[in-house]
Amino acid sequence: LAAQHGVDLLVVAGAVAVLTAVSVTPAQAQRYLNGGALTISRCRAPKIAMPEGTQVALYEDGEKFLGLARAENGEFKYVKSFSEK
Repeated sequence: LAAQHGVDLLVVAGAVAVLTAVSVTPAQAQRYLNGGALTISRCRAPKIAMPEGTQVALYEDGEKFLGLARAENGEFKYVKSFSEK
């Protein structure tokens, strides 16, 4: 089971590497982990177009991977968390 878990993490890491990385504050990270949406303009997102449905990888302070979010109506909506916070 441990070997399978390691393989799953490698698959996730590879998939996340192709997504745009967005850094959030610790307070924003907690909100996200509680299922709350984050206003895109308040996040440390790259200055690129974020069309509706764009998926991004969220990181707390640019370092700790939190999970995936989707751009929708000017917010990053919760998709999937990979954090144990």
